[in-house]
Amino acid sequence: MRNRSFISNFRWLRSGLLLSVLAVLAIEWQLGRTLPGHYFRHEVDDLLYSLDHRSYDARVLSLGNSVGRQLDQGIHRLDRGFLRPMSSNAALEMTGQYFLLCRYLARNPAPESLILWVDNPFYGDLRSVYTENYIQRCFLRWREIGLLAWWRGSPTFTASMISYRLLPSFRYRVDIQKDIPILGVREVNLAPQVAFGGRPQSARKQNALARWWQRWVHGGQSISTTAFERLLALCEERGIRIYLIPAPISSRVALDRGPQQGRAEINERLAELQKKFDVLHYETESRVYPDNEFVDGTHFVEGVVLARAAEYRDLLQERMKP
Repeated sequence: MRNRSFISNFRWLRSGLLLSVLAVLAIEWQLGRTLPGHYFRHEVDDLLYSLDHRSYDARVLSLGNSVGRQLDQGIHRLDRGFLRPMSSNAALEMTGQYFLLCRYLARNPAPESLILWVDNPFYGDLRSVYTENYIQRCFLRWREIGLLAWWRGSPTFTASMISYRLLPSFRYRVDIQKDIPILGVREVNLAPQVAFGGRPQSARKQNALARWWQRWVHGGQSISTTAFERLLALCEERGIRIYLIPAPISSRVALDRGPQQGRAEINERLAELQKKFDVLHYETESRVYPDNEFVDGTHFVEGVVLARAAEYRDLLQERMKP
């Protein structure tokens, strides 16, 4: 008598299900080889593609937020040999900056110095409305997914990253549909803009289990704090000096922040870390500039970028003297 289990398996193999699975895998594999080189959504996509396909030998590497990116580019235009500009966006939080440094060091020699244009390296738990677009959709190496699964403690967060990793058609779905005229591009394209829009400080809700998990894993600290300490340990191991520079601010912002620009607690925590990590150096205050030099209260107007970049280059040259 034939084994029913064997017959069932044989019928399953003959069915279209197996062929469908194989076809999907073949399509996704081919898309994974071709799409990343054709579609880009923002500066982090560009940066990660460059890190995967180019080699660098920077003496000074620069990471950080979008204001830092303005200053990076300005310094690079003034003095092309001074630093390698790789600042991108504050939405990465310290977790993304740590991943960027790891990716850089995986293929390139360690720089002598690392500049971090970061206001508060302790702020951020990967719950911003920007997190999916800048973290979950971008940092898709298995080590990164595994580490974030542990740090975040959210099955849905992890499942989303795995989907982006395994299904390039899902990762680049908006970009693909832009190139197919018969599809409703406008309706589809608006969805990510809504999901990833909003203000950086707004955050997605967490359930009680995820909150408990993060308290247990991080000991009451933020995920950014954990990532920052890992970055410091990595730089200490490689002998990379770190210069943490808070972004410049307008006179109005400085007035709103009050005494010490609201940095007293941040500086206290940095001082404690400096006792543990000799490579850490930091500025205690942001430089303050007139309100009319900022286009949106945060970023410089284009006309003053080079002048301000020159000032920060001089500051860094002074700080980085032996």
